[in-house]
Amino acid sequence: MGISPQIVAHRGGAGEAAENTLAAFSQALLVADWIECDVRLSKDHIPIVVHDSSTQRLFSGEELSVHAPSYQEPETLRPLSKGGGSIPSLQSVLEKIDSKAGILLELKEEHAFIPLFVERVLQTVTPYQEIRKTQLIMSSFSPAILEEIRRQTPHQPLGLIAQDMETLRASKGFDLALFALSQDLVSPTLVAELKTRGGKLWVWTINDLPTIEKYTSMGIDGVITDFPRLAREHFPKN
Repeated sequence: MGISPQIVAHRGGAGEAAENTLAAFSQALLVADWIECDVRLSKDHIPIVVHDSSTQRLFSGEELSVHAPSYQEPETLRPLSKGGGSIPSLQSVLEKIDSKAGILLELKEEHAFIPLFVERVLQTVTPYQEIRKTQLIMSSFSPAILEEIRRQTPHQPLGLIAQDMETLRASKGFDLALFALSQDLVSPTLVAELKTRGGKLWVWTINDLPTIEKYTSMGIDGVITDFPRLAREHFPKN
């Protein structure tokens, strides 16, 4: 076997624990090289780690915008209906992961609040990068978010998440540390092209070993997976 890809735990390993919870991140730390999580703002402007814009899927079908409660209100802190745990703050996630793994933050699209959103996330993550030297990449599907991050801090490593060629073409002016691509988009030709731009090349979301092997053979650097333990059993750390 050649060089193993980096194993990136998608939402902390959503196939092995309740997604985006401290319990998931604790488990992922045992096997993953990097941990991916999603970031949004609560009503009181605290960065919280949750994928969806509402809690309908997390709380047994009840519809509640994640922006409606403040982070300290019971609606946010109560246990999730699947797998337990609760919606954590970004601060608590950084404290949990610390420097034990790389951190990939996906900043969800918040068009009306992008400058404030980016400002609050940077205020939260900067101590972990400067004091603990934590590897941390801030990523998004949204070029507007990446542009705002670059405007506020010129040295923050950025990652583009893409599932179409139009997004990739629009990114040519960015200095990117990471391309995180939908597996449907990836081909040997595209891998070779992106290698000339520098940065890591990761593919999402891959949950079976044959597919991991397929894309690894193309020369990708990492796989974003819901099953980091399964991936690690087959691909040992380099």
